[in-house]
Amino acid sequence: MICLSVRSGFDLLLEAFGLPPQSEVLISAITIPHMVRIVKEHDLVPVPLDLDLKDPAPRVDVLRRAVTPATRVIVVAHLFGGRVSLEPVLELA
Repeated sequence: MICLSVRSGFDLLLEAFGLPPQSEVLISAITIPHMVRIVKEHDLVPVPLDLDLKDPAPRVDVLRRAVTPATRVIVVAHLFGGRVSLEPVLELA
């Protein structure tokens, strides 16, 4: 699927998911503000995840504590041209 931007693709993805209102979206604490706005526009709750500043990746202990029965999505931003290993996130998910 081709989208105008990551933001427009993310908006389409959340629409396609059709998540229940107030579902939680765990999201990197450092991200572009529009991503959080898009989450809120879908009547979802963004939950910021503190990052390990070495990677910068979500800290696994923080991620583990953040997951609740209302959690439906985990969004990890690859910041500043870097890539984050998603293995720990995938294991938890």
